[in-house]
Amino acid sequence: MTLPPFSAAQVERLRFSYFVLIPNSQEFAEKFYARLFSAHPETRGLFGEDMKSQYQKLMDMFTVLIESLDQAHLVVNDLGALKKRHVEYGARPEHYDWVEEALLETLKEYLPQWESDDLLDLWKQLLSRISELMKAEE
Repeated sequence: MTLPPFSAAQVERLRFSYFVLIPNSQEFAEKFYARLFSAHPETRGLFGEDMKSQYQKLMDMFTVLIESLDQAHLVVNDLGALKKRHVEYGARPEHYDWVEEALLETLKEYLPQWESDDLLDLWKQLLSRISELMKAEE
């Protein structure tokens, strides 16, 4: 399995839009998890009490993902390791759909105002593929 075949221009758009988030990464992560836990309270038990470290893990994962988009094999390898850890934490396939939905809703708040819906579509493609990879049977 691989990531969608993004063009160099699409990779740059995804990267630029992500780096717009960086100054607000703590706030972004807080809003994402608040949205996820509000819509699916049963997911709260999958995380420890110290959410600050979880916020950092989320943003670190995004940074690696975005920086590696032009090296899809590295992303797939990283996601394989992440998937194994998440299975150990009790993650189920439907959780990835919920995470994808909450991430997209949160991204809508942070994408540059001047960007069009096609940037959100690029994010949807990327997050959907990640969700599929995380749910895939070995």
